[in-house]
Amino acid sequence: MSGATGRWWAVAAGGALGTAARAGLLWAWPTRVDAFPATVFVENVAGAFALGLLLGWLGRKERPGWWASPFFTVGVLGSFTTFSTLVLDVASLGGSLPWLAVGYALASVVAGASAAAAGWAWGRGRRRR
Repeated sequence: MSGATGRWWAVAAGGALGTAARAGLLWAWPTRVDAFPATVFVENVAGAFALGLLLGWLGRKERPGWWASPFFTVGVLGSFTTFSTLVLDVASLGGSLPWLAVGYALASVVAGASAAAAGWAWGRGRRRR
């Protein structure tokens, strides 16, 4: 089932898994409305690291499976990380705690980009000679 239809199903299946994982973490460790959204922050940073790691590793392979990149990158990690929730949290905090909202937004961008870069470097690893 390779091709566009197969990739679509790979994304859908991965998305179901990533969403379930994110929802499970948010259920297990909820965050108060007036507090730093630590669970979403950790999910996004961990997901950014995992995405960098996976893309670095897939980049080393000559021919990754047709399903691997769509399933893991767009599906699992795309639904596990959640930019929309980050924006919602920033907007919610902005009304009452603007300093926390700005700090959370900046920390998320810096930590996420750093984690993705670290994951990429680790995923690329040493090249074989």
